[in-house]
Amino acid sequence: MNTSWVIVTDSTRARIFEKKGANEPLMEFEDLVDPAAFENKNELEHHTRGRYHDVGTGHSHTDDPSVSPLAHQNDLFAKSIALYLDKGRKDSKFHRLYLISSPHFLGTLRNKLGKEVNRLIENEWSEEISDYSAAEIEQFLRDKTVWH
Repeated sequence: MNTSWVIVTDSTRARIFEKKGANEPLMEFEDLVDPAAFENKNELEHHTRGRYHDVGTGHSHTDDPSVSPLAHQNDLFAKSIALYLDKGRKDSKFHRLYLISSPHFLGTLRNKLGKEVNRLIENEWSEEISDYSAAEIEQFLRDKTVWH
């Protein structure tokens, strides 16, 4: 049996659905949430600058990091999703993958996926539908002619 996984994600949440056959409904079986995404926004902004001590001069200064804390957190969450998908692939839990991600997170996630998982991606969409119900997501996929 060819099992399909559908992942619907944004930078704070990844919902994973499974479809085991053409006549089977799309079933949500995992909801991954990034707990750091719910930190106080001021706390994230507070960490955007840091004090650095210049050993050569003995002076310290404030500098912007090359990667913002929010971008770093998005990278970490994308990596955790990628690891989850790779484990599912290794365990032969799915044979096809459909990826639906918010536009600002899709590239981050794609960069973290391994070659083997990338080979299983049948299609992907840059859409903001992470709050849709399972039935609405299944209808979205039907409208895209993924399955009938």
